[in-house]
Amino acid sequence: MKKFFIILVLGFMTLSYGAVAQVKVASNGYVGINQTAPAYNLDWFGTGRFFALSGGSLVFDNTGYGNLATIRPADDWYGCLGTSSKRFALVYADHVIARAVTTTSDESVKTNIKTLENALVKITKLRGVRYDIKPDYFKVSDTKMKEALEQEGKNEIGFLAQELKEIFPEVVFLDTTSNLYSVSYTSLIPILVEAMKEQQVQIEELKKLINKK
Repeated sequence: MKKFFIILVLGFMTLSYGAVAQVKVASNGYVGINQTAPAYNLDWFGTGRFFALSGGSLVFDNTGYGNLATIRPADDWYGCLGTSSKRFALVYADHVIARAVTTTSDESVKTNIKTLENALVKITKLRGVRYDIKPDYFKVSDTKMKEALEQEGKNEIGFLAQELKEIFPEVVFLDTTSNLYSVSYTSLIPILVEAMKEQQVQIEELKKLINKK
């Protein structure tokens, strides 16, 4: 059955190539679709669609932001990227827009649990800054897109990872492929909560002292 399927596919590719020259099989085994000189095992130029057994299909086209190359489901609210048991180890992106973003935080997967201490003292050492992203960070060949990204990268607010690392190294990560630091801003939330609680204790103690006078 497997041999029959391979023969069927090769036959289809041969017919397609002979008819309209849309499929190219190079001598090294690389296959090109609308590519006369494929540079990859499968080199595909144009739009495409993969049908799933159920739940719609996956489309490759340029209907996304700025008409850029896009991977999307055929219908809204369909499709998944990875599963709970087969996840991607890392995802690189410039912007992530979502209705909800959650972080796994179940007690059952945690050990060595300790309440944060001296959070208020450490919080006071943080320096929030306003900054612009350097233009050479955006390595984009399209001039208009590069200008748009540079404009978006102006007047941002955050921390400097190297400074934050000196106070809360747990929330700073180094990407060894780019040698750039990144920050988990959501990880600062529990620190802020504990700092507020410590501050509230101080306020209550001050209230008691004032009332005694």
